[in-house]
Amino acid sequence: MLATFLALAVAQSSPTLFFEPTFDPTTVAVADRLRSPTDIAAIPGDDRIFVTQQDAKIRIIRDGELLQQPFADLAFQIPFDANGGLLALTFHPSFDVNGFAYIWYADRDLNTQRRSTVLARITVDSSDPDLADLTSLVEILRVPVDSLIHLGGRMAFGPDGMLWIGIGDGGGAPVPGCSSQDMTRLAGKMIRIDVDAGFPYVVPPDNPFIGVPGVAPEIVHSGLRHPWKWTFDGATGDLWIGEIGSLYREEVNFAPAGVFGLNYGWPAEEGSLCFDVSACSASIPACGDSSYTAPAFEYPHGAFGDPEGECAVTGGEVYYGSAVPWLVGWYLCADLCTNQMWRIRRTPLGTFEVRELPVVFESPPSPGAWSSLSFGIDGFGELLFLDFASFGMVRRLRGACTAVTTCDGAPNAAGTAAEIRWGGSTSLEANDALVIVTDLPASSPTLLFYGPLTDLIAVGNGSLCVGGPLSRVSVDVADGTGRSQFDLDFTAPPFSVGPGEIELGSTWTFQAWYRDIGGPLGSTYNFSGATTVTFCP
Repeated sequence: MLATFLALAVAQSSPTLFFEPTFDPTTVAVADRLRSPTDIAAIPGDDRIFVTQQDAKIRIIRDGELLQQPFADLAFQIPFDANGGLLALTFHPSFDVNGFAYIWYADRDLNTQRRSTVLARITVDSSDPDLADLTSLVEILRVPVDSLIHLGGRMAFGPDGMLWIGIGDGGGAPVPGCSSQDMTRLAGKMIRIDVDAGFPYVVPPDNPFIGVPGVAPEIVHSGLRHPWKWTFDGATGDLWIGEIGSLYREEVNFAPAGVFGLNYGWPAEEGSLCFDVSACSASIPACGDSSYTAPAFEYPHGAFGDPEGECAVTGGEVYYGSAVPWLVGWYLCADLCTNQMWRIRRTPLGTFEVRELPVVFESPPSPGAWSSLSFGIDGFGELLFLDFASFGMVRRLRGACTAVTTCDGAPNAAGTAAEIRWGGSTSLEANDALVIVTDLPASSPTLLFYGPLTDLIAVGNGSLCVGGPLSRVSVDVADGTGRSQFDLDFTAPPFSVGPGEIELGSTWTFQAWYRDIGGPLGSTYNFSGATTVTFCP
């Protein structure tokens, strides 16, 4: 029977993610805390985390401390604006050699009121790695916009070594402009430039619109409203774009590695819905045209106070850290207002698998209230999360040394669903764990097994929730109340040797299989619920 279970396909569920503070804000004076943060950046192999603020400061977090002295204070150059200011930061791939950091900010000429978004470069101080040389600031690119909203908030060097920037359409609501479909303008586009081949930059010769009349050659993708945060998949080179919606839809857009020239449809389309092209020329494709690329994922946009309440998608990173192995290769995004987080991945068939993620934020300061302003990756590949609600807290994903219910049991001959409960601790050193299964049919033979994956496959009267090579623990017989107990010894087989060995930081899912003669479906077996456990020292 179990051999049949092993041949079934895997369909993963979603254990809980745990985020911990990177510093304790209660030890920082209120005036020195993060103020209106906008972006997170890090240097590979470096233990510092850099945070941009709208007031033109770049702050440093190191060794659990928010440094009082900023890496840079650019208020002399960057005007503070409620929708603008300093928006993003990234470091050159050869930062350890050239010391180049790039910033993206909003600018307004106080005399003419002309508005722009600006790409500039600044160099680290030669005598202090925690300081930038403010005299080194030099402008690279200036993009005129219609207003200082929807400006974009992320730039990054791609796997190709080119600098990519996501630029918003600069328009307002409810009637949008049409800059996203105006190919003479960079607003509402993803652009790609080479900052190493010449100053201020060179357009890469493989950009898709080189030599096309009436098209700015920097453009690689168009039809975007507000690509606030976006990222590359570090393993595949695929592009994921979190696209903030207007009235109806929040969406995540996708471009496979090496594919250029996609049009995501704004303002003709918002997600899969038609929107408003009244400000556009008659020459742009109509809603539903095959030239528009549909989103990988979308969800309804609600207003503040609505039952749904979604307000803005925050993309997102593809995870390749070591703290949470089951999350590797998944793209994460969240909604700013509803405390929802999702993981998404592209399947071999080109479709997209989406699962909502339970999330726990450890205090201080506010374990229940958070808002997702940005994701990032630290210098060692672990996921960072910029929680705007909690004093501008930067949090880091950590492995959860806990047991989480990941599957529910199905009704059995006793008329209930068998439940599994983790007892003792998840500490390998303490070695005091036990598993308790309740609501079984009385005197039912019960087998406990475990595996490295969390599945959800309909089998018999219930669901097989353990995947991968299954390891059998032992057999018990339920007592007269329908209770079985399994005392676990991590120093003995199968926990101590072979494919079932439990190691520090490993995650396993446990489930009970039991005899259920006369069950609701007439089968002779059933499953309890399942619990997923990550083990600590």
